[in-house]
Amino acid sequence: MNPEVNLSILFKRASLLQVLYWALVAAWNIAGLVLINMGQPALGPTASLLPVFALGVITVFMLYAGIKGSKVYPYIGSAVLLLAVIIVAQAFIKAPDLWPSDAWRYAGVAVNGFGALSAVMGLVWYFKRLNL
Repeated sequence: MNPEVNLSILFKRASLLQVLYWALVAAWNIAGLVLINMGQPALGPTASLLPVFALGVITVFMLYAGIKGSKVYPYIGSAVLLLAVIIVAQAFIKAPDLWPSDAWRYAGVAVNGFGALSAVMGLVWYFKRLNL
């Protein structure tokens, strides 16, 4: 198969994962806000619309930079990767009682691990594209 076609597929898959990551973060935070409004604890230590909007904007910029082949793409991807890894690490550093259960703590790890994977896939695409 043509290497350029493989790169196009890789970019599409990475982009899909990045959009799915944003959707998961949105669902997690909105569910947390709904639970708080009902007098129950959030799914994790925080629940806010700020990460939903911030990651939404970052995702749009990342996709645009990828489509345009911008040199900004690896910086955005690296920032998303770093933030996702920090959030995963916090699940093991912060007090476990900040989550309603261990299951929700590990669900948060899975969501942000997924985000880290999506960022890594995008970075792999970017740097492979440079080598063509």
